[in-house]
Amino acid sequence: EFQSKSSKPSASSSKATVGSCQEASRKKDTAGVLEDTSVVYVEAFRCPITQQRMLEPMVTPSGHSYDGSAIRKVACERGFSPQTNRKLRVTDLVPNRALADAIQQVSKFQKAAAASSVAAAVAATAGGEQAMPTTPSRKRQ
Repeated sequence: EFQSKSSKPSASSSKATVGSCQEASRKKDTAGVLEDTSVVYVEAFRCPITQQRMLEPMVTPSGHSYDGSAIRKVACERGFSPQTNRKLRVTDLVPNRALADAIQQVSKFQKAAAASSVAAAVAATAGGEQAMPTTPSRKRQ
């Protein structure tokens, strides 16, 4: 529904927005609480607001994706999209499931690759210790 800039929002709509903002600020990101979100291997996974890997990707009506907690905060505090400066409400945000799935798949792949490289390093170290002599051999001249 189109609303002109000169018209004031009704009391009921402002209460709904405030309630949505308060609810949004209470939401916690549960996925990846202990993950290091500063490491981003795919640039599309980086939130333009936080510069961290997105934990809960949300998409705006203009098609830009942000981390959910960051864009909810911007929508509540500023009321405008950071990239388009168009009016933005918390209720306009939609989960970006495709991006969330892609982030999750890459994350699983990275964890599996890290685990296999750690296992290989442990095996190589264990094998190397068994092959090493207990005392170094020296050549006498």
